[in-house]
Amino acid sequence: MARNVNKLTKKLEMSDLALMTLQPLINLTDSDMVEICKKHPSLVLAHPRICQQYYNCSMKEDVDLSFRYRVRRLYLTECYYPDLFSTETLECENFTEVKCGNRYEVKWICRYDRNTFRPLYDSPKAMFYSQSCLDVNPICVGYPDGIYDNELIKGRGPLGFYKKCYKERVIETGVCPNAENWHSRAYPYKGHCVSAFEIPMFHKFGLLPPCFGNSDGSYQYPNRPCDAYYTCINGTAKGIKCPGSQLFNVVTGTCMEGAQCVE
Repeated sequence: MARNVNKLTKKLEMSDLALMTLQPLINLTDSDMVEICKKHPSLVLAHPRICQQYYNCSMKEDVDLSFRYRVRRLYLTECYYPDLFSTETLECENFTEVKCGNRYEVKWICRYDRNTFRPLYDSPKAMFYSQSCLDVNPICVGYPDGIYDNELIKGRGPLGFYKKCYKERVIETGVCPNAENWHSRAYPYKGHCVSAFEIPMFHKFGLLPPCFGNSDGSYQYPNRPCDAYYTCINGTAKGIKCPGSQLFNVVTGTCMEGAQCVE
């Protein structure tokens, strides 16, 4: 421990720039930080391994973190999700502005230590009735940017609950707004909220028929024959809504004003 403290003290005496450059490489322990902060009470230092955490010698204890850890962690604190700690500004910054380098970059809110689950009272009953971070926060790690089904909301009817992913982080949750041009509900599909008539029937809420056995061409929806149609091209279906007051003409395979709807 003394060796780490002496090593850091020498670097502190060199220059602030040297500290900012070298601090992510220093393998610090909590015991090291107690000694370091005695000598440098205003020091702010990045955690050597975890990108959202840092040491702040002017704040002796982050009570929230100590509660989660069940032990006192002196001088250790953590940014609030989704911020990360910047070794350039020595502050918590938006994750898009921070370079973690060799520090591990956490992308899910429930992996931030201040959000880890601990019941108010440590008992089996409290554990049973308490709601954890995992129960209410969907995950985007491994997802491309876009809108997807919120996997945590089930059994609440066909309401189109979604999560919005950006750089593998959940940045928004909600319910897809109705597809106004289709006058129908919308649901998450391939990164967007789209009408059920644009989603294949194999999807739990989809109303777009399959093209199996159909040649290329235009077809009526079985349950919406007049103001929309779908095409089959190389076995792939695509839903198309007729604009304005136009209706689908089964002869031409297009939308037309004054077309007669054949149901």
